[in-house]
Amino acid sequence: MKGDITILADSGIRNGLDVVRMIALGADSVLLGRAYLYALATHGKQGVANLLNLIEKEMKVAMTLTGAKVSVKSAVIRWCRTPKRCRPSMR
Repeated sequence: MKGDITILADSGIRNGLDVVRMIALGADSVLLGRAYLYALATHGKQGVANLLNLIEKEMKVAMTLTGAKVSVKSAVIRWCRTPKRCRPSMR
């Protein structure tokens, strides 16, 4: 089934370690709705930027500790270059 559909992980994602766990379990992407909204509501645009930086740092630590060889930034760039991703759907 992997490859035929896009698997999105949602619910209970609180930090970068949770993001790495979901991807390791097979998710193609992870949704961060609640954390993003809390950061926006409490600290505005800068709060969201701080949250994303923190999650990236936590992901780097988790990936280093598990021996992953892929950088977070290159993984995101590669994901966005995949057809049908990072573009609005016309359905």
